[in-house]
Amino acid sequence: MKTIHKYLGPKSECSTYEAEWVGAILAIWLILTVARDTIGHAPISLYIDNQSVIKSLKNRKPAPGQRLKDAFLDLSDELRPASNGHPAFKMIWISAHSEVERNEAIDEEAKSAAHGQESTYMQLPPPIRLRLPHSKSAIVQKLKDEAKAEWAKQWNKSPRHGIWRAIDSELTCKTFRAITAKMPRYHASLLVQLRTKHIPLNDYLYKRNLTDSYLCSQCHRGRRETIDHFMYECPAFREQREKMDTALGPRKRDLKASMKNKADLKAIATYMASTGRLPKVKRWQPPQEATQPEANGEEEEEGNETETENDGNTTREGEEENER
Repeated sequence: MKTIHKYLGPKSECSTYEAEWVGAILAIWLILTVARDTIGHAPISLYIDNQSVIKSLKNRKPAPGQRLKDAFLDLSDELRPASNGHPAFKMIWISAHSEVERNEAIDEEAKSAAHGQESTYMQLPPPIRLRLPHSKSAIVQKLKDEAKAEWAKQWNKSPRHGIWRAIDSELTCKTFRAITAKMPRYHASLLVQLRTKHIPLNDYLYKRNLTDSYLCSQCHRGRRETIDHFMYECPAFREQREKMDTALGPRKRDLKASMKNKADLKAIATYMASTGRLPKVKRWQPPQEATQPEANGEEEEEGNETETENDGNTTREGEEENER
């Protein structure tokens, strides 16, 4: 089996998408220089496991890896159609793990190229004989990964890290945000308050001098109204809690596990809303300016005209007295 290799550098210099284009260019080059003499002008199938490459062939707008795409199209133009009128080759998508003959052998050759193996200068296609410029997409992705790693490092040093990790082990809470994005705003707000422990229960409000007592005002049993008391203990909400526990099943006291389950989050939010302990806050609206009825405005205008006329009469009477 004839193979050629092209080393593209580390992942920070070349994206996977561009690497797929390089592989397609190498395949066309092998067809032109080696396989064509063997198989003649029979139709050829080019299998590739990247759908983005195939879809981009229909897109005429410039895109990342455009230079490689143009090089592939230029080389493919050199393939003459088969004698029966069929296309010279077909590009077909295939799953990366499909059981195709020699697929594993090709993967091994690709790994060799990734580790630095490269064919000689003259064996490579002219468009990619020289070292390829660094990929903008790969550089941007590298910067994002570095920023994310630095953020994670700083977050792990934060005193709040331990508290937050007890609720959700995901660094960016991706699962939780995806689930709550489709929830009613009120329910999502309740869940965020529960996660952050910034929830207007008496224990929280008392620490901030916003209420006179930290005791539960619902059951009157002299218990602190903490999150655990509100969620799992307060007898005033026993009926609502039974419905929540039935929905949660074995995770009814595992808040961390429930934070990644859509049905569990819905059950918890429904419980919190049904207790009535955390009422929905109306959205603030700016005060509207008071407007006077039009009739009053007309009366005021008439009154002003009358006063003006009266002032005029008074002035004329004063002038007549002065003349006398």
